[in-house]
Amino acid sequence: MNELPDTHAVASSLLRYLVGVGQPRSASEAYKALAQQFGLERATRSMRMPNQLEPHWNNRVRTAMNSLVKKGYADRSVRDEWIATKAGRERVSWLEETKNSVKIDI
Repeated sequence: MNELPDTHAVASSLLRYLVGVGQPRSASEAYKALAQQFGLERATRSMRMPNQLEPHWNNRVRTAMNSLVKKGYADRSVRDEWIATKAGRERVSWLEETKNSVKIDI
């Protein structure tokens, strides 16, 4: 079983994913797409948090999304629709233009 990536890595990948698709995505689509990007095994994605019914992976991705929303890089004002904002698209564009491999600041 492999380890979950940290929240910063997830936030960076999530924002790049949302910018890349260019249209709203559901939480479940994001969970699946990012799990594939990180090469997470099914058992790792399914691990439950202690005393919780929710998989730890889903919680990690939602925490990353919350951070992106707080920074103004993403929006989820429509139920189960996650999308990058203009600020998020500009941040990813800047990172790519400068060849900056740093993670998204959250």
